[in-house]
Parts: sequence; structure tokens; C-alpha cells
Amino acid sequence: MIKLTRLDRLALPLSFFIFLIISGLALIGNPNGLQPRLLESVNGPWGPITLEFSSPVRAEAAQIAISLRPASAGVWTAISPTKLRFSPATPFQPGQHYQIEIQAGVLGVNGEKLQRASHLSFNIRPPALIYLSNAEGAREIWRIAPDGTDQQQLSQTSGKIYDFHASRDGAKIAFALLNEQSGIDLWQMGREGENPQQILNCGADRCTSPRWSPDGTRLAYTLEVSELTPGSGYGAPRPWVWDSAANQTSPVYADSQIIGYGPSWSPDGRRLAIYDALNDGVRVLEFASGAETFLPCSTGQFGSWSPDGARMFYTDRIETEFGPRTVVKLADFESGEESIFLAGEQQDAFYNLPAWAPDGKYIALGLRPTADTSASNIWIVTLALLGGPMLPGEPNMTDGFYSWDTSGTLLVFQRTPLKGQYQPTILLYDISIGKTSLLVENASWPQWLP
Repeated sequence: MIKLTRLDRLALPLSFFIFLIISGLALIGNPNGLQPRLLESVNGPWGPITLEFSSPVRAEAAQIAISLRPASAGVWTAISPTKLRFSPATPFQPGQHYQIEIQAGVLGVNGEKLQRASHLSFNIRPPALIYLSNAEGAREIWRIAPDGTDQQQLSQTSGKIYDFHASRDGAKIAFALLNEQSGIDLWQMGREGENPQQILNCGADRCTSPRWSPDGTRLAYTLEVSELTPGSGYGAPRPWVWDSAANQTSPVYADSQIIGYGPSWSPDGRRLAIYDALNDGVRVLEFASGAETFLPCSTGQFGSWSPDGARMFYTDRIETEFGPRTVVKLADFESGEESIFLAGEQQDAFYNLPAWAPDGKYIALGLRPTADTSASNIWIVTLALLGGPMLPGEPNMTDGFYSWDTSGTLLVFQRTPLKGQYQPTILLYDISIGKTSLLVENASWPQWLP
């Protein structure tokens, strides 16, 4: 017979009490219920917003329980049993404070309950700009705020940057980098310049014009294969796509006879456009169906997408009774229709590629204001009126490389001298006050970093 010590007699009631507590919790479940949290408290205008729960949830029930304030159109998708991601249909407003409210209820797959309404919040960071320094021997990527503050060098490559592109969420920057084999590799880094890493080792080949898909999962680029004989040049450019999830790259077209450069994704990610110099036109491929649209275009420019990705502005040259003229055409991929949008008659305006504002109401358009100049100025065209202000230019200077921020308020552009030393400047136009200001000297290729 086992004799209990005094310590055993004291421990038994306590153990039994703990057992009752544990058993009770097992019967009623976790008293705290489901616990949601936001993975990001500060986001870019395009998000995405990721919501994580402490246990697997029923996606449909969770989506019904979630609301945003201010209200924002978009789509919630389940990316794992415990995570939902919101992709906005239109960009969030920079500087705005947003709240997510989740109504209480049974949301878990095993009956777990959100005990009380949950309120989470996030902010939208203001946009920044990235650009290429033109200082001799220092071709590096820099970042600057639109007000001219927070200027910072991001890349450290000993001046070997070839070109670059920021993802739509603003989290990463892809860049093409000259290598020791005289080829060009593809790399990526974070928005602060952190964690630079090679994406593709292209050896003696040239991998250029990197362009992130809107969801940031794929990177389109132009591949030019080095000829076998050293010094004999490169083959024709062809579009390829790198898949980040699979870490694999493949040609866009199985037919090697299709060539093209400068890939451009539609804002909805459904289509990819390239310029085919062999056939003088823009090729637009719809990935899901494999359908392709060819837009004859003899200007060497490919198009500018509408905010919804369903239409495209592009330029072309046509013969008129007054001689050859540059025109702006509009292609509608849903209806299959193409039409002339703008055409000069008495003189050739030499229209440059239009840049569509995010709200779709106006475009920025480069053109020659008079026949006796080769400079190009920027015209802000309200589409409903076919009119608007012309940005003041400068003699012997041409303005280009223009693009809008996600609010459609700020237009960045590059001003390049037509004579003398190549020292372009970057300027910013604020449409709300009609003012242009100098941002950076001796710099080029400005792009928005959301």
C-alpha cells in the first residue's frame, strides 16, 4: 500500500482544480476567440492589405464581416487558410488613414468565433520618386520625395545600372546591371535599397527593360542573346517573363520568329504589350485566351494603357493631303475597334506617347508646339473637351519621360537640352495649382515609387 506524504495530499486538490479549468476551457473553446491582425500598418496606394487570423477561417464568411472606412472598392482573396488579402480596384489616397472593421461572429472553419467587433487601422504612405543619377561614372538609382527632401542613393553598383522599374506596391525595384561578361543581368532590391539580390544571371546575353506585373509576381523583360562569335553583336530582342514563385523564366511566345522589345503590362495584368520593330507595330497578348491584337505603328513607340487596361493610346504616321502626319490612335480591346483620336492638319505636331491619368479623365501628351522647333512640350488634355493647358517649355529644351502619381495630381517629367552637354533635369508639375518646379539636376528617367 502506497502512503501519501503531506505534500502529495496538498498537491492532489490543486491538480484536480487545474484539471477542471482545462476541461472547462476545452468545452467552451478559447475565451479570446479568433484574433485578427494586419501584417502591414503602412502601405502604398495600391496596397495590398493582408489580414491574418489566429486560426483558419471560412473565407466567404470573413469577407462578409469585413468593411473598410473610408469605403474602397476592391477584392478580398484567400491566400492561405489564415490569411486574406485586399487588392483595391482604385488606389488608396496617400496620407489617408483607413480603418478595417470586422463584425463579431463565427468565422473559423472549426466554429471559432470572433467574440467582439475588431477595429484595425493602416496608413497610406506618400509617394516617392526614383531616378538615375547622370553624374559621370555614377549611374545609380536614387530616391527623392516630391517636395525635394529625403534624397537618398539606393543602389551601390559602381555606376553599372542600365535601367530599372518599381513594383506597383512600391516594395521592390528591379534593375538591369552590367556584368563582367559585357552582358546585363537582372537584380532586385527593396524600396530602401536593402537586400539587393540577383534574379537572373544572363551571362553574355542582355536582359533589359524589366517590368513588374501589377501583382508583383512576374517580371517581363527583353532578352537579346549574344552571338557565338565574340564582338559580333546580339540577336533580335524577344520578350521573356520570370515567375518569382517558381523562380523560372520562359519566352512569352513559343514561336521564335516573333520578336519585340520594351514589355508593358496592362494595369489589370491581363495583357502584355511589346513593340515589334520588324513589322512596325505593337503586339498585345492576352494571357488567358492567347488572343493577340496587332496595332500598326510606325513611330517606334508602344502604347499607354487606360487605367482599367481595356484601351490603349498609341501613335502612328499616316499620309494626308497636307503630307505625312503623326496621329494619336485609340484601341479598344473589348470591342476590337481602333480610331484616330488626335490628328494635326496644317502642321505635324509629332505627338509623343500619351500618359493616361489614374482617373481616366485626362492625359499628358508631348508635341511640338510650332513647326519651326524640334523641341517637345507637354500638353494636359482633358479628354471630354480635347483641350487644356500647355506646360511652359524652354528654348532648345524638350520635355519627355512624363508620368502621373496615383492621385493624378503630380506629373513628373524630364527636360533635356537639344544642344550642348547632356545634362537633363527632372521637374514636377502640380495640376492642382498649375505650377512647375525643379526637382533634381543632372538626372534622368524619373519613375514613381508608390
